[in-house]
Amino acid sequence: MVQILSLVDPTVELDDIYTPHTGTIDARELESPIEFITNRTRALEAATGVQLGFAHTMIFQQTSVGPSTRNGTSGDLDITADWTLANRGGIDTGRLVLTGEYRHKAGDHPASRVGP
Repeated sequence: MVQILSLVDPTVELDDIYTPHTGTIDARELESPIEFITNRTRALEAATGVQLGFAHTMIFQQTSVGPSTRNGTSGDLDITADWTLANRGGIDTGRLVLTGEYRHKAGDHPASRVGP
């Protein structure tokens, strides 16, 4: 069974990933590795028509009291790919768009097990 979890167009998500953003935290030491990866993926897209995007989210939950599991951590990895197969750079293109998601626990208990 295919389950649609998002109504956002994957190509819009890829455009957002590759659009420069200004963060709320000064993290200049992270810009160089991110620019390296971004430049490599742009070169891949120029050479093959394949555009890749990745996003990873972690959640940690902890209760202050209670008899059951008191903390848990889970992660979510999203992968998006857009491959322009035909007429790249033209008006009518043939594209293959793929998205995938991998959810995992980190540690002994996932975040969903926290609580009574």
